[in-house]
Amino acid sequence: MTRTMSARQVVLTSTGRAQLQERVADARRAAALTEEASGDRQRILAEIAAMEDALRQAVVVEEVQEDPTIVELGDEVVVRDAVGEEETFRLVHPLEARLGPDHISVDSPLARALMGRRPGECVVVQAPAGPYELTIIDRRRLS
Repeated sequence: MTRTMSARQVVLTSTGRAQLQERVADARRAAALTEEASGDRQRILAEIAAMEDALRQAVVVEEVQEDPTIVELGDEVVVRDAVGEEETFRLVHPLEARLGPDHISVDSPLARALMGRRPGECVVVQAPAGPYELTIIDRRRLS
């Protein structure tokens, strides 16, 4: 079944969904080892509840209808900076951003500049250190 993406929807990659499920299992083990009255246990239980809620709402990128001409969540994007250096990023839901060194949250200034744009376009990233330009070289949908 193919779905369209909504603004509030949790869209994860297949790998990200599996890793989030592993994080829930790890957190459950940590909660079981922590004293019931401790603040740490309450924090861990709150994190578990938030992750489980996200997993219940989540759809996998492959289930979302894509537009192959524009950069979207779940895409791997190759960009070139002003001095000709190329870099590759994967645009992911914020829950996945820490799961890989090349993973960039769609909430970041870089991702916001890239989303909805096409290969060949030049974008201006409004970064905290100041704006900079990138050219989109390629975008690929990954699982």
